[in-house]
Amino acid sequence: MDGPVSVILFILVFAPLFILGFYFGRNTPKLLLFGGMGWVLALILRIIPLNLFQLLVQDLVAVIGYSAILAGLFEEGMRFWLVKRTKTSDLKAGLTFGLGWGIAEALVIYFPSVLLSPTTSSLGLLDLLPGVLERYVAVLAHIALTFIVLKATSYKEYLVVAVVAHTVLDWVAGLAYYVMRLPVWQVEGLVAAYTLFLAFYAIYTIKKIY
Repeated sequence: MDGPVSVILFILVFAPLFILGFYFGRNTPKLLLFGGMGWVLALILRIIPLNLFQLLVQDLVAVIGYSAILAGLFEEGMRFWLVKRTKTSDLKAGLTFGLGWGIAEALVIYFPSVLLSPTTSSLGLLDLLPGVLERYVAVLAHIALTFIVLKATSYKEYLVVAVVAHTVLDWVAGLAYYVMRLPVWQVEGLVAAYTLFLAFYAIYTIKKIY
């Protein structure tokens, strides 16, 4: 990939995330670490069941749906377990934990697939900006879901809410892009709208505790 474009993309995606991570996590770096570790563990745990399903089922819609369900179950289950283990209990801690989760996803998914991929060498910066927006939206989603899981530590039914919300997010994104084949900006706009709704819901929910 072209050097200057690669550097610009790296700065656009990671500089704000690292700055926010340092600001909110400077006194509690373990929450950033546990957030990142949680995403990686949830990914590893669902690889085998997802690969087995893909071997047995060739239907794209079914695979997208199953993948979304696994993401909801494993990520929110892991998030809930780690929030309990780390005694994450306030908004700043939840924000730090969610940032760690989102930063880890960006490093593992975005960095190698876009910044290091030779297939993007023919694309201009404007063609790659939807991916930048996607990372910001994904981090916001992880923060919102962390807030909902914080509520779940007191009211277990909110864990179901987090699982369903995450599943729907991945399912909608997958269907819009791979099945409906909507233009990438429309997909990102749809996902961003859903994530904003999720964020407002999370704020409304968490305000009942704090």
